[in-house]
Amino acid sequence: MSRRSDSLPVCSQYEACAVKLSRYPEVSPPPRTTTDQSTSTTTEGSGEGSGEVEGEESTAFPEYDEFVTSIAPFDFNAQPNNVTEKKICKCVDSLATEDEEENSCSFSNPDSIMNIDPTLELSFCKPVTQLFRTKCVGRRGMLRIIGHVHETGEIIDDVQSTAIFCNCETGFRRVGIEPWINGYAFTYQCINPWEHKL
Repeated sequence: MSRRSDSLPVCSQYEACAVKLSRYPEVSPPPRTTTDQSTSTTTEGSGEGSGEVEGEESTAFPEYDEFVTSIAPFDFNAQPNNVTEKKICKCVDSLATEDEEENSCSFSNPDSIMNIDPTLELSFCKPVTQLFRTKCVGRRGMLRIIGHVHETGEIIDDVQSTAIFCNCETGFRRVGIEPWINGYAFTYQCINPWEHKL
């Protein structure tokens, strides 16, 4: 896990102490297909074809792909091809030894881990259920993960800090990305039990 603990700030009460980022293989975009209209007859003002149609004051709309839904650029069904762990801050316990303090922030204890999405896991100094007794509800229960955006604009590339004050057992979904101090904030919302996880 990167960064020495003695150079890290002390974690605040609800701050994640470490982050695990998983990178998945990128999905190749499907080949573009074109419709062969060489055998079709274009009539004046019919609107067929792409661009302008010959004829007095007659214009057709081009046949482009503006309304094709974009697909996710990563294959989340595959195994991640790169996994990195990074400490954000250090846990402090006046009764703990140096080794115990070092091991208090890790991904070996599932009770201290919060899964945000397939690419992002957070580790805390204490069990998640002990730290966050409030359930994330509505827009007041938003999570913010602050860091840098991946070049695709779809995932977070490096985490600097976290702003979390609640927990959600049903998982999270990303609802927005907004400019933040020293980076961007990825905003997540709790998934209702009757909703499918995106």
